[in-house]
Amino acid sequence: MGKGDRVRRERESRQGVEEALDELGRLRKQEGFMRWTRRHAASRDELLAELTARAEDPVYGPTMVPWRELIAASGDSPDEAWEVLEATMLARDTLGERLNATIEEVSAVVDEGSVERAIEMIDEAVSECDAHVPLRGAFELLRSSAIARSRDRGRKERQEEGIAALNKALECAPSGLAAAQTLHNLAVLYAEREAGDKRRNLDVAIELFRLGLAEIDDASPALLARLQTNLAMALLRTDRGERRENLREARDLCEEALRVRTLDVDPDGWAHSQVNRATAIGNLESLEGRGNGAASVVYEEVIAEAARISDRLVLSGAYFELARIKRIQASRSPEDRVRIVEDGNEDEEATRERSLLDSARSDLDAATEILAESDDDALALPRVEGELTVVLGMLGDDDEAIAVGRRAMSGLLATQAPRGCVQAGTKLGGLLIERGEWAEAAEVYRKSLEAAALLFQTTPSRELREIETRGDGLLGRWAAIAFAHSGEPEAAVVALESSRTRELRFRLDPTGSDSEALEGLPSELRKEYEAARAEFTATSPLASSGPDEARLQEALSAIRAHSGFTDFGRSTRIEDIGAAVEEGRPLVYVDPTPAGTLLLVVSREGGARSIASHFLADVTSTEIFMRLLGADGEGELGESYLNAAGTFGERPSDLRRAWAGLEPWIAEKIARPIARALGSTEARGATLVVCGPLVTFPVGAVSWTHEGRSTSLLEQVELRHAPSAAAAGQALARARESVGQEPYLLGLGDPAGNLAAAGAEIEEIALHFGEARSLSHGDRATAEALREEVGAATHLHLATHAGASVFAPEIVGIELADGILPPGTLWEIGPLRTRLTVLSACQTAVPDLGHLPGEAHSIATALLLAGSACVVATLWPVDDAATAMLMVRLYEELFQGESPAAALRRAQFWLRDLTVEDERHYLSAHPQLAAEFIRRRRARSEPGARGRGPDAGDTRKPYAHPVYWAGFLAIGA
Repeated sequence: MGKGDRVRRERESRQGVEEALDELGRLRKQEGFMRWTRRHAASRDELLAELTARAEDPVYGPTMVPWRELIAASGDSPDEAWEVLEATMLARDTLGERLNATIEEVSAVVDEGSVERAIEMIDEAVSECDAHVPLRGAFELLRSSAIARSRDRGRKERQEEGIAALNKALECAPSGLAAAQTLHNLAVLYAEREAGDKRRNLDVAIELFRLGLAEIDDASPALLARLQTNLAMALLRTDRGERRENLREARDLCEEALRVRTLDVDPDGWAHSQVNRATAIGNLESLEGRGNGAASVVYEEVIAEAARISDRLVLSGAYFELARIKRIQASRSPEDRVRIVEDGNEDEEATRERSLLDSARSDLDAATEILAESDDDALALPRVEGELTVVLGMLGDDDEAIAVGRRAMSGLLATQAPRGCVQAGTKLGGLLIERGEWAEAAEVYRKSLEAAALLFQTTPSRELREIETRGDGLLGRWAAIAFAHSGEPEAAVVALESSRTRELRFRLDPTGSDSEALEGLPSELRKEYEAARAEFTATSPLASSGPDEARLQEALSAIRAHSGFTDFGRSTRIEDIGAAVEEGRPLVYVDPTPAGTLLLVVSREGGARSIASHFLADVTSTEIFMRLLGADGEGELGESYLNAAGTFGERPSDLRRAWAGLEPWIAEKIARPIARALGSTEARGATLVVCGPLVTFPVGAVSWTHEGRSTSLLEQVELRHAPSAAAAGQALARARESVGQEPYLLGLGDPAGNLAAAGAEIEEIALHFGEARSLSHGDRATAEALREEVGAATHLHLATHAGASVFAPEIVGIELADGILPPGTLWEIGPLRTRLTVLSACQTAVPDLGHLPGEAHSIATALLLAGSACVVATLWPVDDAATAMLMVRLYEELFQGESPAAALRRAQFWLRDLTVEDERHYLSAHPQLAAEFIRRRRARSEPGARGRGPDAGDTRKPYAHPVYWAGFLAIGA
């Protein structure tokens, strides 16, 4: 259960033997009372009554029966009865003394390291212990201690034999102090147990710790403190119950233990309880969005007393955790870096970060020095070296970081230290790819990806998985380029897909194509899994973990325990990608990394799948982010696209300036290479899976000159977008299922009463559906109206306000008359059967970049995953009147038989090329739209560039600029 557990467990087992002997001493005192009773015959009846009651005890009762019978017979022949009794007691005493001597001999043999000889001696002694139940329990406790020190057994074997021995010891001590000690040791083994389901083992451990606490009293405050501290450790790891309540209980338990484990009385115990208290405090601080200041203070208190602490593993743990906190404090999220650049505090922040990292390095050096003197925990040193690899890399000491990282990865096991393996592997792999050592980087990433998959699949709590995702969300992206450079394109695709929308994919399809293998399972396992999966996938992918997930995790654990199913549902496979790829419509991953941008084109021709890798070596993830932030090639800041697109309100002038700065670079460096890659496949369409901040920009709309004319990726192919191949495959399946549906429109518009064009937009669109429609305007456009009608809709159209920010996920949502619907709530309106959902509102395709990299949470993906086959959504604030005209045209194209993506593309080009004369003619055929445009003209607020103000442009084509049409994406199929 953490650092130093094996050493502590051996020491505590020995204490358990001594406490069992104390119990035996108390029993001897009772036997002395029986001798005293011979001289005081008046107490005979009282003694007989007491022994009759004791005879019912399941452990001590059998030894009381002959004494009770002798005492009962003593009324007839008291002298003879007492002589027999004394002879019996003498024989017991003689045997007891011999067995006590054996315990001392066995303990000495164990100390010498002769474990197998000690176990043989224990077996011989146990066979003689029928009349000495407590001694039998003491020998089983001693057996568990001997097994823990065995070097001839593997960790798993030691655990299972130790558990068996302690269960026997528990049978001999059903209550009292000895029982508490046995329950404690048994709980520790269950908490560490490798066999079986880890979640169930931890549940058993927590229950055993609680039972042990129920048996304890003030007679052994040291054991009480051990039970409290180790129960706290288990609560820190469990996902059962409410996370904050568990953390608070763990903190309180450690504080109770510290009343006994004072620094002066028990320095090692004090340090152990303090470290666990700090862990609980730190986790509470993280959940509450605070820094780890209070936790750091506790770790520093432990380190300040290093000279008095002999448990070096606990001390090294304090150094390690303190260093980790400092490293996290020195790390900056994308939104923090934007703020720092905008405030002009780069130098000050760089100094502060350097100071934190230098201090973290010193702490890790101290931990390394401590662990170099101990071999008690084989994984402790590699864990520290893994953290040191990250810190050294952040400090820019690449040579040492690589050397330390190699040592760490050689010692870390994906199955036993998955978190450390992921962290060290991500940093080491990144340093190796910077040096072009692709093959070694690929192997490092392979191990890290295995650890990440295991960590994700064995963390049965969405909240805890989110924490892990924040730490390793870039692993798959970095690994993909290493695999591609090493000539493993399939591995590159799998690595990249495995890091995309993991949580959402797990909700939709927990085991992917592995589900096809269920026929090989016993029927009861298969039925339970299918029922649990159906229950789980019906809940929101953004919901907290609950009984539905617990049931699924139990079912998965049972399946993985079955022969041949160890890795069931653990990882993405190349076969899982196939459902997203159609003939003539490749899937294109766009993966920016520090070593350049990787394009992976997965195509299908004649039924055969092929994967092509294309490398844009001079287009790094850092440069893409800085360009989106507004920096030019020299690093000078200009108009920021991220700021302009993330503005709440209509600021087309900012977007136009940001677009002008970005378009030439993105066109030349990213869009044209994608077009060339697709050109080699003769694609007529493509699905783009864009990674990182680039997902906020419509790459398909940027133009360049080719053979004397302007062109773009969108001009050359019909584009769809998807957060992952898994999501794209599900969307295609839904699109096929929708064929033949009778169209039915559910439209909600202008809920706040300040989007006049939105009402006209919905009324015009509704004409295509005849009577098969349900429209709600103004204060009737509520969430309740949405929920009541959405189940019947094949087309859902929401013309409302919405808002999002790439760095502020807490303010994302669609505005209806009765409040804001965030993405998690939008999921809950499903399951949908809509062929198309149109979000005619601002920023509905903007993902949450800073919170969970790779998850692609947005308003659009929430509705895609709720059941819609395709969602049309926006990347920035849009003008309601220009958008109304685009949306009406979109439906006209749909009812000409076009797919949603094709219809959107045609409508976008139509709006782009629309002249003032064409607009006047079009409005004359759409009177409700015309009325709004007349009102806007009178108010001198016509949409588009009309030759006046900051948006002045081509007065003949008022919507020619991409700001009016390029921000709309077709997501799905």
